[in-house]
Amino acid sequence: MSDKLREVVDQMKQGGIQIGVWADTHLSRDESRTVAHLLYEEGYGCYWTEGQIDETMRTRGVMVVWDMQEVRVREGDETACEVIEEARIVRVRMEIIRDGKEITVLGAYMPVRSSENKEAIKYSWDLLDETYQGEMGHVMIGGDFNAETSAWRERRGAKHVTYADTRLDEVLDHGYEAQARARTYRAG
Repeated sequence: MSDKLREVVDQMKQGGIQIGVWADTHLSRDESRTVAHLLYEEGYGCYWTEGQIDETMRTRGVMVVWDMQEVRVREGDETACEVIEEARIVRVRMEIIRDGKEITVLGAYMPVRSSENKEAIKYSWDLLDETYQGEMGHVMIGGDFNAETSAWRERRGAKHVTYADTRLDEVLDHGYEAQARARTYRAG
């Protein structure tokens, strides 16, 4: 296990984190499988979409990670784990073992929020919206949205609002609550 992977696993264990979303993992398919095996040895399950090669390096990639003593993914259900958009969005339907509560977790790594990326941003956000709005019950959306909430922009006195920022605000208008207290690309 690399030092970085050990650090993230330790953060989950020490913080009592039962479900996590790791975004911009930069992992290939083989690397993702290796990480999945190492996580399993630590008592964690995971589902992912690997990164993609952009120009000369691997970027993107998302992994949803859960504590297998606390969370169960519905086995035998073909829709329990699904890639919604390669390298960007995954869905995992799971159950909290202690109370049987079912939850859908969407892991996301959204496109960088520059104006040159508007079509890619629109495409990814449209997919995310379609997915979470189509779910019944409890939904958690985690990851790196490459966007800032209006509350964060107001606290900083920021005047510039990007298209991705407005799309994140729309998600929050649907009753979701931002847990990040800073930029999502810094604080998750």
